[in-house]
Amino acid sequence: MSLEQSKPVFVGLDGLHRAGKGTQAALLRAAISENGGRSIIVRGDGTRDGLGLSEGDPYSSEWQARSLRVKSPEGNTVEAWNAASYVLMRELSEFRETDKFDAIIVDRTVLSRAAFLLHRGVALEGERLTLDELYPDNLSREHEVLDLASTLPDVIFELKTPTPSDLLERLDNQDPKFTFRARNIKGGFNPASIAKRHLPEEIENRVKVIDASQEIEVVHQEIKRSLGSTAIGPLLR
Repeated sequence: MSLEQSKPVFVGLDGLHRAGKGTQAALLRAAISENGGRSIIVRGDGTRDGLGLSEGDPYSSEWQARSLRVKSPEGNTVEAWNAASYVLMRELSEFRETDKFDAIIVDRTVLSRAAFLLHRGVALEGERLTLDELYPDNLSREHEVLDLASTLPDVIFELKTPTPSDLLERLDNQDPKFTFRARNIKGGFNPASIAKRHLPEEIENRVKVIDASQEIEVVHQEIKRSLGSTAIGPLLR
C-alpha cells in the first residue's frame, strides 16, 4: 500500500556509464510497486530526451531541441550543460511538492554535476563547490530563483567500480553510442572518483558509495537495506 506521506522521498543514483544506474533504478521502482507504493524515475542531471516514452520523460519539443543541441559539437559547452542541469532542477522542485509518489528516483544527481565541472576544468581540485557554483544558472534568473537545497536527493547512491576497465568491459561495441560512452568513462573516471569530496559537506554526507562491480542483486539488496530507515523503508521489506 502507498505510505500516504506528504512529500516523496528523493533517492539519487549516480555513477558513470554502465555503473548500473538504470538497472538499479528499475529494480528499486519494481520493489516499491510490489508493495503498493508509487514511484517515478526522472533525470536529475544532464538532459532528457523529451520523447514521451516514459512517465518521467513527458513529451517536450523544448527538451528534444535542447538535448540535440548540447550533444552536438558546437553546442557542447559548459554554459549549455549548466542551463540544461538548471532546468532539470526546476522540474525536480515541482516533484518535491507532489503527493502522487512515495519516492522520486533520480537518475544522475548533484554528484554528476560536480564531476562534470571538475572534468571541464571549471572547478578546482581540492575545493568544495557551493550550490550556486554547481548550478550557476540559478543566479542569472532574477525572477525565478530556486531553493536548490529543496531539490536535492535525501540519499545518493554512488555506484563505483575499482577501475574504468570494469565499466569498459560492460560496453557493447555494437552500440551506436559505444565511442561516446567509452570516451566518457576514460576521461570522466578520475573526476567522478573525487567528485564527492567537492560537494558541500552536508550534501557529501548524503552520499553512500556502493561497489558496482558486485552482482546486480547484491547491489539491489544493499540499496534496499540502506533505505530501510527512510519513509519508504516499509515498502522495501
